Amino acid sequence: MAKGAVVPPTVHTYAILIDGCGRARRTDLALAFFGQLLRTGLGVNTITFCNLLKGLCCAKRTDEAAEVLLCRMPELECVPDAISHFVLLRSFCDEKRSQRDLKLLHMMAQEGACCAPNGKNFNIIINAYAKSGRMGEAILIFEEMEWQGVNPDVVNYGTLIAALSRMGQLDDAMYLFSQMTDQGLLPNGPVYCCLIQGFCTHGDLAKAKELVSEMVNTGIRPDMTFFNSLINNLCKQGRVNDGQDIFDLIEHIGMCPDVIMFSALMDGYCLVGKMEEALRLLDVMLSAGIEPEVVPYGTVVHGYCKNGQIDDALNIVIAAMFEARRIEEAKSLFTSISAQGLVPSGETYRIMLTNLGKEGLLEEADHMFPSMLKSGCPPNSRLLNAMVRFSLEKGQIVKAGTYLSKIDENNLSLEASTTSLLISLFSNEGEYRENRKVLPSKYQCIGQISRI
Repeated sequence: MAKGAVVPPTVHTYAILIDGCGRARRTDLALAFFGQLLRTGLGVNTITFCNLLKGLCCAKRTDEAAEVLLCRMPELECVPDAISHFVLLRSFCDEKRSQRDLKLLHMMAQEGACCAPNGKNFNIIINAYAKSGRMGEAILIFEEMEWQGVNPDVVNYGTLIAALSRMGQLDDAMYLFSQMTDQGLLPNGPVYCCLIQGFCTHGDLAKAKELVSEMVNTGIRPDMTFFNSLINNLCKQGRVNDGQDIFDLIEHIGMCPDVIMFSALMDGYCLVGKMEEALRLLDVMLSAGIEPEVVPYGTVVHGYCKNGQIDDALNIVIAAMFEARRIEEAKSLFTSISAQGLVPSGETYRIMLTNLGKEGLLEEADHMFPSMLKSGCPPNSRLLNAMVRFSLEKGQIVKAGTYLSKIDENNLSLEASTTSLLISLFSNEGEYRENRKVLPSKYQCIGQISRI
C-alpha cells in the first residue's frame, strides 16, 4: 500500500461507529454519522439500521426508533428484519407500552416470513403483561401465538406459570404445566421452582414436596440458593415447621444443607422461642463438619438474649467456637464479657477452663482460675476433677496436687475417672511412682490402696 494512502469508509465502518455511539449514550453522534452515511451514497443495510435502533431505544427515544423502523427503513428500501422488530418490542415493554408492542406484533405477522414473529417476540409481550398483573391479556397473547402457528416453548410456558404461581392461581399454573408436558416439552428447573415457591407460599406444602421429588426423579438437580430463600421466607412468616419439612426433604433427596440454610432455620426457631431446637441444629451443623460463620453464632445468641437467657447464649457460642477450633475467637468473646461490665457465670468459667485444659493451655487456665473465685463462682466437682486430670496428663504433678487440695477444701469427691488415673500413674508400676510425696498426704498411699 502506498505511503499515506487513505482507505475510504464503508457501510460496515459506519455501522460500527453508529453502534459505538449508541453504546456510549451519544445518540446525537449516532444520528450524525447516519446522516453522513446517507450523503455518501454508499447505501444502508439492516445492520446499520439495527444499530441505530438500539442506540435510540437505549436513550429512551423509542418513538423515534419506531419512526425509523416503520418509515425510514421502507423509504430507503431496507426491509426490517426480525432482529430490528425485536429491539423495538423490547424497548416498548421496558417502557410498559404493551399496546404499541401488540400493534407492532400484528404488523410483523402481516409483513410475512421475512420478519414473522417468533416465540421470543411473543414472550416479551407476555412477560410485560404478566409482570403488571394483567394475566388475561398475557394469556390472550399466548393463545394468539398459537393461532399464528408459533409453537410455545418452555420459556413461554414458564413465563405464564411463574406469574400465575406468584398470584396464587395455582390451578391455572398446573393446567399450563400439564399442557406443556402433554406437548412433549420437558419442564426445566426454573419452572419447577416457580411452582414449588407458589405452593409453599400459599400453604400446600404436600404438593410442593411432591414437585421437588418429581424434579429430582427427572434428573434436575435442585438449586440450593432457591431452597435457602424458600426456607428463609417460611421461617420469617413463623412457619418454622414447614421450613423444617423442606430442610428434611432436602436431606432425604441426598443434598447437604449449607451454613446459610442452617442459619435460616435456626433463626426461625429463635423467632418462635424454640431455643432447644435452634441449639440442636447448631450441634447437627457442627457434627456434620460444616464450618460455622459469624451468622449462626449470632442467630443463637440473639435468640437466647431475646428470651432473657444471656448466659446460655454466651455458653453455647463459646463451647461451639472451641469445638470448631476457633480458640482465639472464643477467648476474645470471653474477654469481652468483662469489658462490657458483665460478670461471667460459673458455667461460663467452667466451659472456658475445661476447654483450655483440653487444648493443653494449662497456664491460661491457671491464670483464669483465681478470677473465677474472685467473681464469687465456687468451682464444682466436675471442673476440679477435670483440672486434676489435665494436669496429670501433662505431667504437672504439683499443679495436680493443688487442685486435689481444692477438692478436699470444698468437701467434694473424686470422680471414678480421676481415681483411676491416679492409681495408674502412682502405683508401684506407675509412671510417677517416685513423685507420690508431691501429692497431698491423703493421696500419697493411693498406689498401695489399689492392691488391697
